[in-house]
Amino acid sequence: MTDDFVTKFEEFYEGGIEQVNFGKAVEVVEQINNFIAEVTRNKINNIVTEDDFTEDDFNEISRIVLINAIYFKGRWDEEFSSYETKDACFYMAPGKTKKAKMMQRLILQREYSETDEFQFLTLDYLNCDLSMRIILPRKRYGLADVITNLTINELMKHLTKKEYVEVIVKMPKFEVKTQFDAIETLKGMGIKDLFDTNSNLEGMSNFKEILISSILHSAYICTDEKGTEAAAITVKDLIGYGRCPPHPPPKEFTADHPFMYLITDSQNNIYFCGVVSGAEFEDGINGSVHQKMEEKISKNSVISFAKKIFGKRP
Repeated sequence: MTDDFVTKFEEFYEGGIEQVNFGKAVEVVEQINNFIAEVTRNKINNIVTEDDFTEDDFNEISRIVLINAIYFKGRWDEEFSSYETKDACFYMAPGKTKKAKMMQRLILQREYSETDEFQFLTLDYLNCDLSMRIILPRKRYGLADVITNLTINELMKHLTKKEYVEVIVKMPKFEVKTQFDAIETLKGMGIKDLFDTNSNLEGMSNFKEILISSILHSAYICTDEKGTEAAAITVKDLIGYGRCPPHPPPKEFTADHPFMYLITDSQNNIYFCGVVSGAEFEDGINGSVHQKMEEKISKNSVISFAKKIFGKRP
């Protein structure tokens, strides 16, 4: 790496650069896995193995491996009560359900908007600039259509809309852990030259023959009554309390079917994006048979959404 690139990388991106000998696979694997585990508070471990760094892959051209890891743990500004969490069905697809731990509570003065196709809810985190945004289709199995039809302009309209209402929220506790090499995803978005001998990375290194061989991405999301823990790398009897007659009834937001979530800051920068499809829940009906299929659907939905946000090159 050139000194100029290293300086700018550390200054503007707060990143780190390590020069390693990929021929010593055991040492490289240990170094990468220790780094990921440290950044993610041991939520993500053993992301790579020795098989990812064989001598044949690295003996002809200098290569770069990019590693992305981020950790976030946030508490809701209005927590759910664990006493109100109940077992409920989560409707994954026609004829396929799973048992989920459904959290519920009435939340006062919450950012909320809606269309004929979906509901859009904001749940804020305590003492920080971040929020979870949930896109919930009105049709039980309509998430794919919502993602396909949602335009960037419409998304920004909902992200910036400041209408506050009372909302009865029912949503599942969920935990998602995923890790993959992002190169194929980026190629599908039109970014290709970085990963072959056509790459022009002379600004990074004095070696002319250099390319990016892997982009290791891992993510961990855990959402429960208290809030969200993330790494990359009561409703009962509430309706009857005293209220002035003209006050509108609370909105009902029941996330018992697949939905998309974003974690954003106040400037609407997106830090995490994912889909809860039902494959995340342990117990259920027809769960194990369809889990891999649902995970694939979830990943494809997120990739489709990412292409829409960042655009696809010709």
